[in-house]
Amino acid sequence: MQYSATRAVYKGKRQPKKQTLKTIHMKTKTTLLTAIAMMGMALFSCSTEDEDKPILIIDPVMGPTSPEEADSTAWATDSTDVPTDSAWTYEYRPAKAISLTTEQQALCQQLTTFSWQLLDQLYRQSPTQNILFSPFSIETELGMIINGMQGEGKNELKALLCLNAYEGISDEALNTFFATMATGIEEADNMTRFTSSNAVWHRKDWALNPNFQNALQQDYGVEIFPITFTEQTANDINQWCAEKTHGRIPNLVPKTTSLDVMHLVNAVYFRSNWKNFFHEESTSKASFTTDNGEQQTVDMMRNGYLEREFRYASTDTYQLANLPFNNGAYSMMFILPNETSNIADAIGSIATQGIQYQHPGGRLLHLSLPKFKATAAYLLKDVLTNMGCTLFQSSNESFCLFQNPAYNFAPSGMLHKAFLQIDEAGAEAAAATDTWWDGDSGEEHTYTTIELTFDRPFLYAIIEQSTGYPLFLGYLGHVE
Repeated sequence: MQYSATRAVYKGKRQPKKQTLKTIHMKTKTTLLTAIAMMGMALFSCSTEDEDKPILIIDPVMGPTSPEEADSTAWATDSTDVPTDSAWTYEYRPAKAISLTTEQQALCQQLTTFSWQLLDQLYRQSPTQNILFSPFSIETELGMIINGMQGEGKNELKALLCLNAYEGISDEALNTFFATMATGIEEADNMTRFTSSNAVWHRKDWALNPNFQNALQQDYGVEIFPITFTEQTANDINQWCAEKTHGRIPNLVPKTTSLDVMHLVNAVYFRSNWKNFFHEESTSKASFTTDNGEQQTVDMMRNGYLEREFRYASTDTYQLANLPFNNGAYSMMFILPNETSNIADAIGSIATQGIQYQHPGGRLLHLSLPKFKATAAYLLKDVLTNMGCTLFQSSNESFCLFQNPAYNFAPSGMLHKAFLQIDEAGAEAAAATDTWWDGDSGEEHTYTTIELTFDRPFLYAIIEQSTGYPLFLGYLGHVE
């Protein structure tokens, strides 16, 4: 397959101001019945235990259903770099599940396991720091690198990604999985903007291995820039990254020199509105207990007098609310450890068992959630090495990136940066990863409403709903 370097899929503008919500709700009520019917996808597995508890669906408020309505209201945002392409208009369509083969479903589950293991490693490394990263970006980056490797080193990297259960899995199968995910994400929700862009800058006098180059271009849509590295090259890479993330990751590469050989970069951008958005008048000041036990005053969003239906899980370790975006193709999970457990317990439980939904039809929640913005940056060389990765070892002779064997050696490092902001209307997220080489059930029930207040440290994840693939993962120990 041939794919473009950038896959931009958002075609909508921000939700209208709150004074128009009632009108929009009336216009979209019929469409909502179709949208609700598409909900109920499970992340990993579902059970029907605890059926005496309530299942009740309340009609959500949707966005505009015509270009005229969408164009009538601009994005409500403090960002001045959000594109205003007139082609981005709401046209509601039901969520479209990503169709994976049996092997691809298994690959997806294994990569999801690695994602949570990486979160666990980052938390163990800095338990008092907020965490935010994009598994989709990092795993896409590693998927591209695998195409420039051979032998034992390649097998060890696949094992790091939890793919060791598939002995002898081909590069083509892995590439096809990422290409299928990219195509599926493009078609899942035309009201959500999600882009994934890839590029490589390499010394123009060092020709890439043709097999490596073909895989990058055909399966990952990589833009290839043969150049002479200078100090200015960092500005060129950063300008590309800022464009692909709409200004949210403007300074990915600190510097470049004439000794640099190659930079392989992935950049992702996400923006979407809640399916059931929060009303601004219900947001008020509240106390948040930070990871060090201090009290912090935050802006706490609430779904107010309206009880909303959300997918919900409750285990011995944590409670989880899953908030859908737009047509439900994407959602954001918020995971609150129980009073008798902690963040590490919750991460460990999910990493080993996945998410177990006891209430596939959803639960009524009085939800309180802080508005917050998070940014993060990680040098992943040590993090991945601590997880057993041999990718960066100088003794690793598994690389076949360039035509001339003398030019092939292990990468010098990997840097990942991420951004996330959530408010009453929705969420915006971006991330970028740079790897560089240098020369150095259906029944009716009675119901009760559950109070769920995220007023202490919690986990969160933005996922593609039909596969459960995590696009972003994070931990909030304090509000910045």
